[in-house]
Amino acid sequence: MSKKKSLVNDMSKIILILLIVLVSFSTTVRAQPDSESSKSNGAETIKEFLKIFFPKGEISTSNIPEDQLPNPSNPPNPSIYNKEKRNGFVFYCQGNTMWKSICNLGAAGCAPTSLSMILSTFGIGLSPPQVDLIFQQNGWRTCGDNASYLLNALSSSWFEGLGMHVGQNLAFNGILDLKQAKNYLDQGYLIIASSKDFPCASCSTPRRIDHAFTVDNVDIDSSSVSIRDPNNCSYADGNDEKPENIIKSVSAFTWFYAFPIKKI
Repeated sequence: MSKKKSLVNDMSKIILILLIVLVSFSTTVRAQPDSESSKSNGAETIKEFLKIFFPKGEISTSNIPEDQLPNPSNPPNPSIYNKEKRNGFVFYCQGNTMWKSICNLGAAGCAPTSLSMILSTFGIGLSPPQVDLIFQQNGWRTCGDNASYLLNALSSSWFEGLGMHVGQNLAFNGILDLKQAKNYLDQGYLIIASSKDFPCASCSTPRRIDHAFTVDNVDIDSSSVSIRDPNNCSYADGNDEKPENIIKSVSAFTWFYAFPIKKI
């Protein structure tokens, strides 16, 4: 009996040590946004996320014609789309009359529009319909009132080929990790996020929607976030943004995921 008890105690100690090592490793990786570990683990995190929430697997990507790929060294000029800037951030309204009727971007284009904002802010001037076209060519969205497979785009060779790095998911159990979000933002990242119950900014009556958006700032003291919502506009000519709806409490809705993105 004493030998068995000793063996059990030894096994318990080993398991405890392994748990401590794993926790320490996880904390180290998440605390260093620009570390080599985080650079290699970003896409893997997305793939694990996809396995849990989309068990049918990722949609395989197809080749995009070379002349339709953006050139990071000579990106298309987005100025013709009447882009608006706030503190250097390029904002696009998915309801802009220039494109809201193209494959129903005005109603279902929050993901390509949010990603377009991030890419344009980092100097890769792709407008929402251009990004949406790439989504369609890869099977990440179909034309019409259809949702996007945004995470497939973020973990694709196309996105990596643009020189974009995706960090660790910062949303856990519906809550955004504000400290880690600030850590990434301070290092030049933007955050693309999603919620299943986001308050609709342009709906005629208050309601919650399944939505993608971008975060460009957080304030830990007030537990607030600066959200660049492609739906937060008048759905008229141009890319106007309603400033009164930009700052929200971090607990105003549940967070589905939140991935930091940066051009490296």
